[in-house]
Amino acid sequence: MTRDVTAILAAKTVRTFSYGFLGIVLPLHLSDLGLGPAGVGGAVTLMLLGSAVLTWAVRRPAERYGARATLVGLAGLSVIAALLLLATREPWLVVLAARGRSARSGARGS
Repeated sequence: MTRDVTAILAAKTVRTFSYGFLGIVLPLHLSDLGLGPAGVGGAVTLMLLGSAVLTWAVRRPAERYGARATLVGLAGLSVIAALLLLATREPWLVVLAARGRSARSGARGS
């Protein structure tokens, strides 16, 4: 296997694991923060809708500035989101941070 293929497979593996982990841990964490079933369901639904919107929104900068610059920007967004997830116990900030964490899904080549 070439180095590029190995890097792409590794990135896809990490990304898929992260999304699966977030999909399990986020509802549990929101529940621990005091949200009921309806609140958790609403938060997860809003997160999925936000992901769809951001996937569409990220496409334009990727076309304009290139995939590399867009991926670097999205990596920075992921770092900020991770820090928010670690630092807050406010449910709405947790959802915002989780939304920021999954924003990377819209960029091609990751």
